[in-house]
Amino acid sequence: MMLLNFEDYKDLGGIQVTDEDEFDKLEKATETLFNALTRMFYITHDIDSDPNEYRVKMFRMAMVVQIDFAKSTGVVTAYDIAQQSIKSVSIDGTTVTTDKTLSDLTNNGLYDLARQYLFETGLLYRGAWRC
Repeated sequence: MMLLNFEDYKDLGGIQVTDEDEFDKLEKATETLFNALTRMFYITHDIDSDPNEYRVKMFRMAMVVQIDFAKSTGVVTAYDIAQQSIKSVSIDGTTVTTDKTLSDLTNNGLYDLARQYLFETGLLYRGAWRC
């Protein structure tokens, strides 16, 4: 079961991915990342029957921006980001340094904007629900 289909991706403003096969691959990678971060919430709950429409919309918006980020940067995993996060290179006395790298925009592979949407879902909460 996909948490976000190609039509919903486009309807929610996704613009980077135009090929449905490529979308399927990026959606699966994003789904894997999000499941780990949300303690498998949408593995144990059906996203289409979730009564909290706001949570579903914010979750899917997070997926859209994460997929667009992965497509525009060419990186999908935290490992890919680490490989592209070199701030300084020196060759024969010439040094090139960048201000920001992909690792400055992510945390464990999750794009910062996607994290903000996920915060809105409440699924990143790690405290006690009831006392």
